Amino acid sequence: MCIRDRGWTARAGEPNPGRWAFVERRLWEEWAAVPFLIPAEDAVSTRPEDRPPAAREVLLVLWPHQDYRERLALLPNPARIRVWEGPPARGDLDPVPFTAYVAFTAEPVEEEVEPLARFEEGIALSDARVLPEGGVWRVVLEWTAAAPVEADYTVFVHLWDGGTSVAQADGDPAQGYYPTSWWRPGDQVVDVHRLEVPSAWQDTPRLTVGLYWRPTMQRLSVLDGEGRTTGDAVELTPPKP
Repeated sequence: MCIRDRGWTARAGEPNPGRWAFVERRLWEEWAAVPFLIPAEDAVSTRPEDRPPAAREVLLVLWPHQDYRERLALLPNPARIRVWEGPPARGDLDPVPFTAYVAFTAEPVEEEVEPLARFEEGIALSDARVLPEGGVWRVVLEWTAAAPVEADYTVFVHLWDGGTSVAQADGDPAQGYYPTSWWRPGDQVVDVHRLEVPSAWQDTPRLTVGLYWRPTMQRLSVLDGEGRTTGDAVELTPPKP
């Protein structure tokens, strides 16, 4: 079983004691497509107690419409964590579609480097990439926390044409499936945001990133190496228009 950009691909006959996959039992039993997507039931587990102690790469496929926080204890720590949601699904008696599942992957953390920026609450922006995809920029952020975070903060990604705001993508980290109050010290959390960009620019594009507490809209301060406030946003280098 190997990790790909959007998840894991299973291959039969590829045992690896360092990898383990868990599928919530109700998904395995109630969704007929799941067994067809996974080659053999013995390649995954529907029992959390089966987690091998030596698992370093873990896939969790969870039911997102209930409290699944306790399942996240199955992820190794520290780990590089990515989250994505499954496709919309709709049963015969369901009035509207719903998200079929949410998946978490955990891989060994990458080599620790000096973060791009440090914020209050011990949160750091360890990496950031801006990837053009046609008329959309995919902004891939990686966050770490030095200590448990008490509040749930919202991430903002704002695009500017000179001094004019032209696009923004505010949202909870990891599409809201992994809030900051759940983060574990030492983990690297991958957080993706998408911006629709203008077809033409009047001035130099600028991209700013930060966090705020939604009830008050108060932003977290950016800190220097001495712990002094230097602002409330980080400016990233955008692709050339």
